Amino acid sequence: MRKFHMTWAAAMVFACAPWVWAQESTTVLGSVVVTAEREGALPASAVLTSVDLMGSDMIEDKHVKNSWELLGQMPGISLKSWQMGLETGKPALRGFNGEGYVSGVKLLIDGIPSNTNAGHMRQMDMVFPMDIDYIEVVRGTNDPRYGLHSIGGNINVVTKQGGNYRDARLSYGTWNTTDFQAVLGSQTDEVSSNYFLATYKSDGFRDHSNTDKYGIGAKWFYRPIGSDMRVGLVVRYFDGNADEAGYLTQSEYNASPQQHVSTRSGADTDSRQMQTVSAHFDYAVTSSAFVSGKLYYSGLTDDRKMTYPADSTANVYSQNRHWNEDHVGLAGSFTWETHPNLTIETGFNVEKQDNQYKRHYWAATGAYVGTVSTCTASRLNAAGAATGRYSECWDYTVENTGAYAQAILRPTDHLKVIPAWRVDHFSGSSQGHKNNTATDSSNDMTDYGWINQPKLSVVYNFNSHNSVYVNWGKTFQLLTGGAYTSGPYASSLTSPSVNTGEELGYKFSNGSGMDGRMAVWQQVAPDEVANLAAAGTFSRLGATRRRGVDFQITNQWASHTKLWLSHSVQEANIVSGYTASLTGKQVFGTPNYMTTLGAEHTLTEQMSVGLQGRAQGDYYINTYNTNGKFGEFTLLDASVKYQPSKSVNIDFQVRNFLNRVYASDVWDYNADSTAGSSVPFFSAGAPRSYFLAATVRF
Repeated sequence: MRKFHMTWAAAMVFACAPWVWAQESTTVLGSVVVTAEREGALPASAVLTSVDLMGSDMIEDKHVKNSWELLGQMPGISLKSWQMGLETGKPALRGFNGEGYVSGVKLLIDGIPSNTNAGHMRQMDMVFPMDIDYIEVVRGTNDPRYGLHSIGGNINVVTKQGGNYRDARLSYGTWNTTDFQAVLGSQTDEVSSNYFLATYKSDGFRDHSNTDKYGIGAKWFYRPIGSDMRVGLVVRYFDGNADEAGYLTQSEYNASPQQHVSTRSGADTDSRQMQTVSAHFDYAVTSSAFVSGKLYYSGLTDDRKMTYPADSTANVYSQNRHWNEDHVGLAGSFTWETHPNLTIETGFNVEKQDNQYKRHYWAATGAYVGTVSTCTASRLNAAGAATGRYSECWDYTVENTGAYAQAILRPTDHLKVIPAWRVDHFSGSSQGHKNNTATDSSNDMTDYGWINQPKLSVVYNFNSHNSVYVNWGKTFQLLTGGAYTSGPYASSLTSPSVNTGEELGYKFSNGSGMDGRMAVWQQVAPDEVANLAAAGTFSRLGATRRRGVDFQITNQWASHTKLWLSHSVQEANIVSGYTASLTGKQVFGTPNYMTTLGAEHTLTEQMSVGLQGRAQGDYYINTYNTNGKFGEFTLLDASVKYQPSKSVNIDFQVRNFLNRVYASDVWDYNADSTAGSSVPFFSAGAPRSYFLAATVRF
């Protein structure tokens, strides 16, 4: 018993010590309490320079349809909100867009990679607000822990672990929306277990937009008394079904933004199942050395039927899209404090993806007309002409091996230097076809060799309240999908697009409740490629440059008022186009600014009120910047919280308080088109809505 307490206590001090340094460049929204028992590896906020944390008090009582919407409270985050059935949207940062053309953000849930092959974040629907402990956002190119998808940064959603609690929350609101969440935690000296159950059901604010989904999960961790080892198992499952209201043309949207064209999208639906299993291992080798490992599996099955409005050729495209993805992986790290002024961390990851993607089309004459195409049926008629019943069917694998090393040097009491290096290697194969190809093709993935990604971060703290930091690093972009990673289109892309980013920032606080950060950043890529999956093609953009300025501040006045504000301006430009006509154009789908603000005021010991706002700039919707800009909005939410007893909380929330009419998403089916064929499609944002909830802590 004594050995355990001494070794593990010393280990916790070592793991938590960098949190003193973390104040140099990390900002916190809400209250975050992180225990060293989560993992032996260093937390991002102890090492990296542009990190934001959002605590559970800003999360667990928020009414959102999807957990990714919570990130709209955080600085420098743009939200792409499609609101099409279960395909609802995702966050983006650092000048990348959420459309999926270039997915520049790595998603992790409890440290487990959780992107789809294409980089989408569907697995974030598996976690619900009451089960989230905190969300960590790393912006920039200087994080060596992750490679694939971590082009502009990463997001780690950390769920509750350990503790003793029994909480339940039930809410009801506009559009017959019911949301029930229950979480339970139990902890003894050796064993901790956590469980959650959540259901969500709503008629939706548009006709034919019903959603019915649920998620369940459990975590078990075991640490024997007298041992420096901890093992754990985490399981999650999600099941969802939804109707899709469909995109609108500009004239339809102008006439009635919330309408549903039943003759076109009346049969559009989506059904999705996801599951994850992960095993965790942490071991304190000594009081200054840790080993940490994770073995995981994640699965996704999705069956989506959807219809687009008529495009420039007056064709209506009905599609049935099937995804089936199985990802398995292993990741580990070794952290060693060799000296009070030197800590070294090394790590590795191995991941294998087995993916199937099928996209079947009906004849392009109307919604679901005739017989749908299949993977095996001939795509050409006897004369060799296209039948109009396109299909795209791929069975493909991706294997990724990565490794990294980083050192935390403290030459003086005021200076911290973190050099790092990461390498990644990819292999895989594909078999399938796209569009009217008469036969399947089999291909190996392009051999990119080892992709080197050097990185460097430097922090200088003038005193306990002021510090300046600079970081530099390289990340990479690969195309996704069977046709592009190893299919017939991969041969034209013989090397990854390596991004180089740099950032200069200033972190400040007054020591009595005010905390803020200012930063300027830039990220350039020599040969960016946009994956236009909906159109069955890709677009070579050429050399791109993303740059911006971030400002954020929080202020706690006494104990009764909390204010926060962030504003980010950004641009993503093609500085040297793959074709001359692209030079000088903006990368489509990227808003030029994002603003968040909020205020919470405690009226009495039992009651508080709050206001929260979010604004986002407009953006071009296609490669050549034709048809103007769309998508700008400013929204305001309001809330009242009342606590009649220590175990009961009641809150009333009004979303879109000013009832603004806005488009949550505008995009171009022919995003790589010229002015003559560009057609914008619109998805309406939700109008004013009301939600009443009660949270009970047993």
